[in-house]
Amino acid sequence: VIVTGESIVAGCQRAGKWMVWLLFLAPLIKRHFAGLSQVLLLGVAAHFVVPLPTRHSVVIWSTLSWALAFALLFWGRYHWVERFGRVMAVLFGGCLVAAAILAGPRPSEVLRSALMPALPEQINLYGSLMVVMAILGGAVGSIGNLKYAVFIHERGWRDFTFLRRQRLDLLLSVSGMFLMLVAIQVAAAAALRP
Repeated sequence: VIVTGESIVAGCQRAGKWMVWLLFLAPLIKRHFAGLSQVLLLGVAAHFVVPLPTRHSVVIWSTLSWALAFALLFWGRYHWVERFGRVMAVLFGGCLVAAAILAGPRPSEVLRSALMPALPEQINLYGSLMVVMAILGGAVGSIGNLKYAVFIHERGWRDFTFLRRQRLDLLLSVSGMFLMLVAIQVAAAAALRP
């Protein structure tokens, strides 16, 4: 077998094409399975709240939630999704704040931790730094950050006259996320170390 420079280049080009396809398809496949797991988790949550008298309760709830989401997007367009999402976000945020209040935190400790954050000592296999890195990687590197462009397009905010409304919307959403994350941390801390 004679190996020439041309055959090596041709082999690399063929391998390069496969790598491009792999890099294109891998995130699509990953997102598909991640989406399926979220639909299943939604079915499990609905089953815990309203269990159906059948052993297929989770599958039924998962299918119903998927069908509702599809119907909202296909026939109702974005404004129905936004209305439903707003109600669910307020309900979820309220539940988180209630859980944080019922956890009975000391307000002085919450204020001290908010003003002077510090990593706690490692008490288990997962160190605090690893957890912080996982949270940052999940939030900062999330493909969900790309959804805001679709939101802007669906809202019709397509020129600079809507810039003030976009900034207000972002400020409100980031503040809501901050409040929810604080409530989750307070409730989790009280559950782990009462």
